[in-house]
Amino acid sequence: MSDGWMNTMRKKLEYVLFSLEETAEGRVFVHSDIDVVFYGPIREDILSLIDGHDILFQRDGERELCMGFFACVKNSRTVAF
Repeated sequence: MSDGWMNTMRKKLEYVLFSLEETAEGRVFVHSDIDVVFYGPIREDILSLIDGHDILFQRDGERELCMGFFACVKNSRTVAF
C-alpha cells in the first residue's frame, strides 16, 4: 500500500471500465495482472466456470476477492456493478 498503490488501483479500474465499453453484450472479458501465471490453456475452464454467472473472481483469502484476475460477462448487471 505504498503511495503509488491507490493510483495504480484507479488506473486498473479505468481499464476495467474501458474493457466493459469495448466488450460486446453477453461476451466475456478477462482481466489479469501481469504477475498471474498460466500453465496451460484456460479459455474453456473460464467459460465452463462462469456459465450462469456474471463474474468469476479469484479468491484472495477467506472473505476477499482479488482484482488481480477475474472474468466478467458484459451485461446490465455487471455494467451497473
